[in-house]
Amino acid sequence: TTLIDLIAGLQKPSEGRIFIDGAVLDDELLPRWKSGLGYLPQDPFFIDGTLRENLVWDSGGRGDTSPGHDGAISDEEIWEVLAQVNATHLVKRFRKGLDAFLVNYHTSFSGGECQRLALARVLLRRPSVLLLDEATSSLDAENEATVMEVLARLKERITIVFVTHRESVVRWFDEVIKI
Repeated sequence: TTLIDLIAGLQKPSEGRIFIDGAVLDDELLPRWKSGLGYLPQDPFFIDGTLRENLVWDSGGRGDTSPGHDGAISDEEIWEVLAQVNATHLVKRFRKGLDAFLVNYHTSFSGGECQRLALARVLLRRPSVLLLDEATSSLDAENEATVMEVLARLKERITIVFVTHRESVVRWFDEVIKI
């Protein structure tokens, strides 16, 4: 977790420096760096609101910024990402679907379901770097495999840093650093 927080710029190193593409991660670079990050903490959080609001609230400013596009995320994009993380049924079980208003997500969804919804939210940001802290810790083997397959496809386009204690996911990564 500390390593992820250092990479994300949430903590400053007490010694040494963090370099991003050869540039020191300092106060000047930090806002630009953070705008391209997707960060999924070990315990994802949700706001009181609709499922749609919870899936897109952290995605502001991403997407097509050409004239006529406001960067808004379409329902089609949301459903596509929900399918990638095996979570469409979590939304479809509510009569109002994406417009269902929920107050306490942890009473409506299991830990693994919350992790999949939070992963969908992070993926909707279209990050260039994805930081995952124990992202599969609450998933059963089947859902873990589904999420890892999604990440395996993503790693062709983006950099993924995945912190885990689970040996079952190590085979999915190109490089493993044990700390």
